[in-house]
This record gives sequence, structure tokens and C-alpha cells, in this order.
Amino acid sequence: MGLSKYIVVTSLQSHQHYHDRHQVWVKIYTDCLQNYDLMGLTPTQRWVFIGLILLATKSQNRLKYDLSFLKNTLKVRKIEEHLIAIETTGMIQFVMLDDSTIREDKIREEEKREEIRKEIEKSLSR
Repeated sequence: MGLSKYIVVTSLQSHQHYHDRHQVWVKIYTDCLQNYDLMGLTPTQRWVFIGLILLATKSQNRLKYDLSFLKNTLKVRKIEEHLIAIETTGMIQFVMLDDSTIREDKIREEEKREEIRKEIEKSLSR
């Protein structure tokens, strides 16, 4: 298969509460206010970064570099300029990944969720 461009949030682990199951929320600490790189961004760029954290959590930190999707989801104009500004801080990286690997990972993740769902249903039916 071919390679595609993806966005990876470099500090995603520090924002995740659970590491072994589906994420429904992320941690944002007050220390962010002292983060020189984050606070050096414009308010719009900070919002884009927070949005990327939320989206990356749902995509195993492999967010497809799809400017139209990001623009529409985050409701931000000039999304590419904002992404480049954030990338220069090192808070995100642009990487090239094999699409077939991404699909396989998604299938395994869905299978894992289904297994957990069945375990929950089984424990509730007792």
C-alpha cells in the first residue's frame, strides 16, 4: 500500500487518563499556562492544538493529515498555517505512515472494544 501523511501529538501520553481502553476524556493541566511553546501560540493555534489532542486520542495518535476535515471539525480557517506553527514548537510531528498498517491497527482496536463490550454485558447479566 501507499504512504500517507499523518499528525502525531508528541505529548499525547501525558494527556491520557487511561492507557488500556477507549478514551472519553483527556487531562489538561494548569501547568499548560506556564508552557512557553503553548502560550507562544495564538489563541486559535492553542485551540487547534487542544483539538488535535482530542482527535489524536480517538485515532491512536495517528491523525490523517486531511486539511478539509480538520478545518471543518475545528472550525478554523487557514488550518495549514496553524499546523505548521504548532509543528515548529515540536508539540506535533508530521509523519509518513503505511495506510495498511493503520487499517490493521484500527481493526485490532475495534476487536478489542468488542471484546470489552461483551465482557461488560456478561458481567451485567450475572
